[in-house]
Amino acid sequence: MRYSGLSLKGRKSVVRVSVVRCTAYDETVLDRALDVSLDLIGGLESFVSAGQTVLLKPNLLEARDGESGATTDKRVVGLLAEKVLALGGKAVVGDSPGLRYRGAGETVLRETGTRAYCESRGAEVVSFDNTEIVETRIPDAAILKHVYLAAAALEADVLVTVPKLKTHSLTVMTGAVKNLYGVLPGGQKTLGHVLGETKETFADLLLDLYALLKPKLAVMDAVTGMTRSWRTGTDRIEPGLLLASADSVALDAAACMLAGISPFDVPMLRRAHERGLGVADPAEIEIVGDGAGARIEGFAAPARSLVAWPFLRLFASAIKKEDPRVSPELCDRCGNCLKACPSNAVRMTDSGAWIELDACIRCFCCHELCPRRAVEIDRGWLGQRLFGAR
Repeated sequence: MRYSGLSLKGRKSVVRVSVVRCTAYDETVLDRALDVSLDLIGGLESFVSAGQTVLLKPNLLEARDGESGATTDKRVVGLLAEKVLALGGKAVVGDSPGLRYRGAGETVLRETGTRAYCESRGAEVVSFDNTEIVETRIPDAAILKHVYLAAAALEADVLVTVPKLKTHSLTVMTGAVKNLYGVLPGGQKTLGHVLGETKETFADLLLDLYALLKPKLAVMDAVTGMTRSWRTGTDRIEPGLLLASADSVALDAAACMLAGISPFDVPMLRRAHERGLGVADPAEIEIVGDGAGARIEGFAAPARSLVAWPFLRLFASAIKKEDPRVSPELCDRCGNCLKACPSNAVRMTDSGAWIELDACIRCFCCHELCPRRAVEIDRGWLGQRLFGAR
């Protein structure tokens, strides 16, 4: 369902989401845009006090820079860290990438330029794969009742989620809430995908994390982004926007609205509303700043995530059936898919990777993390006719 109801004036206002134009990663332009976006929701001083430790959690999925649209740009994170320090806080930048091999976290921090840039701004930079891990239970969790996660995420006085605007096969959008998944180091992400193997259960799992971590601020890098089957390289988009809010759910809902997607068509946002976590209802969100004229063009949500019509749900397994398949011509046997697969469904042969579909849980980590774009998603006959070829 397309969403066009962006005129929110006169509706009940519960939470603000700022939307500010920023068309380049030039430091001067970006710094000013960050100041404006934060001032519109009360200023960074509303969230950070002197002496507090502030964890900035970017989306560093893999070793590609922010210009590519695949990761949160180092300058967004570094300039935020500088602002935290100016308020007397301690800035820590940390994440755990999607890849599972020894040293993956450090490689991504280095190759994205995040470590060097953020350290030059005075921040401490850590890979959650190499830091202290703590065990905790999540009261009233729907799925993730017991978890091991980076201690830094629980010990910080303030958690700021700094996502990148991207589509995702299970969650429609990789936004502020989905970004929290990176506090699970290495193999814990594997467990998460096994527990949350459908879009509904994965949505609840992410919301369990959200309820535990309670991020105080979300700042989305939508200067560039990625959409749909974004491994094709042509699916990089340039919305030229920064979004900020005290409510991560509301920020994700606002981003959906700007892209023409009803928040209640997104499983995670629908479940957030049902569970009373954050604000997902457009009637309770006030978009301020440049939001009145802003649109996120070209953001194509994965069709498997947006089958909302009741009569089609009767045939959901046939309509939304999608299988990852490896193109032997493109596969160079790098092993990323083998390392990333949470269900051990990938086998390496002389001709390349091969996926055992009976063991596959359709999390599409293989598709997301293949540097050669060799993993394609096959929708099957019925899905292609309803939604088109992927």
